[in-house]
Amino acid sequence: MGEPAAVIPAVGPSAVAFHRSLGRRGVRTIAVAHDDSAPSFRSRYCDETVLVPDPGEDLTGYRDALLAL
Repeated sequence: MGEPAAVIPAVGPSAVAFHRSLGRRGVRTIAVAHDDSAPSFRSRYCDETVLVPDPGEDLTGYRDALLAL
């Protein structure tokens, strides 16, 4: 198992703030979104980005992707 990390949905205006706040405290962050244009994907505080299925179209696939992280 790797180092602890926070998985943060990269949607909504507060997502970038979550990455910034946690990243400044040394917490490894992973942004997840179904679209690679999510602003958090470009944050310098985001350590990893993961494209996941759109939960509106494939809720089971979205769940499985999150559980795999």
